[in-house]
Amino acid sequence: MNARLPSTACESTGAAETPVLRLLTLNLGLQAVPLPFGSRLALAPHLAERLGATPAALQSCAADIILLQEVFVARDRDFLVAALSDSHPYAHWAPPSPSLFGNGLLILSRLPLANRSYHSFRHHPFVPRAVWERGFIGADIEMAGGKTVRLVNLHLSPDAPYSAPDDALSRPYRAREINDLIAEAATSGKPVILAGDFNAGPEICSDDYLRVMRAGHVDAFAQVHGSASQPTFDKNNPLVQRGPYGQWPSLRADHVFFPGGGALAAVSAEVVLREKRVSLGRRRACTLSDHYGLLVTLAG
Repeated sequence: MNARLPSTACESTGAAETPVLRLLTLNLGLQAVPLPFGSRLALAPHLAERLGATPAALQSCAADIILLQEVFVARDRDFLVAALSDSHPYAHWAPPSPSLFGNGLLILSRLPLANRSYHSFRHHPFVPRAVWERGFIGADIEMAGGKTVRLVNLHLSPDAPYSAPDDALSRPYRAREINDLIAEAATSGKPVILAGDFNAGPEICSDDYLRVMRAGHVDAFAQVHGSASQPTFDKNNPLVQRGPYGQWPSLRADHVFFPGGGALAAVSAEVVLREKRVSLGRRRACTLSDHYGLLVTLAG
């Protein structure tokens, strides 16, 4: 469910008088079904090449905390945990699941992770849950300066496989998932950072996106950039065009939300890992994922 590897975590980047925390959230899109004898059935393009390029790509962002979604196969998760153990020696993931895919959430951290938890969304019907165990994982971290915050890594999803975020069948389930997130933040007793793939944004399913903010949370990207937006799920990304989501619209689906009231503030927020950095041979290359990453610096 979680791991602490033998290393010493680094302090968050920033001056001591203004502690800052750099977070990267990325839907890595490693969709695969585990098979016997350590093999897997890849359901996403160029999975092996993208996985091999992932450790260096993640380290290039210099994030204190890395929050990943769609790391479904235990072998792939273990590869990433080991490959980043020097820079991010603390890791947390969901417990084993009887579902086909499992949960797919992973936190990698320079800082110690305390009070690790997993919350399952129990309100989905049996069949979708048998395919994918939906939920979120959480952990407390202590920022430089002594402030403790809680991290929640999540992936809100369309209920039917490969259905669009604004599909009529998807929205009631995502609304219940958001209720669970709001309750988690309200009862935590400490500032809660919600990060991951919300499958909702200013462009698509804006009601779901706005509900999080009406509950008292601030969109880090919007605080830095105002009304300007930039997709993290881009229909022009070749991996999107080749995959099962090719008909979806572009949207800023990946977010970092933090509590309002001044305890934290967004210093920077940028969409990253957009370039074709994964070599496919014969002068071909692709992006790391069908999502781009969101790199946010919070001060508190």
